[in-house]
Amino acid sequence: MKIEKETKTVIAYTYNYKIKCNVFTPPGSRLSDFIGSLGQKQFIPVSNAVVSDIFGNPVCKAKFLELNVNEILFLIPDDDLLTERKA
Repeated sequence: MKIEKETKTVIAYTYNYKIKCNVFTPPGSRLSDFIGSLGQKQFIPVSNAVVSDIFGNPVCKAKFLELNVNEILFLIPDDDLLTERKA
């Protein structure tokens, strides 16, 4: 049985990295509801991750990555980003 998911592109910031990636949420859910529903889960599976350091230098790209929830400072839906500071 296939579980329906909606793909959302987000930018996650940690102390050392900026990660632009896709997260998979239940259809129609808000990103904040999805994060709140994680409970005790420590990792979020993401796809098409582009990782940069805090200065904007490329670090790596990955088709699949598990993002540690405890390391995330803030998470922004890519379509909500108004402007991005250039390092």
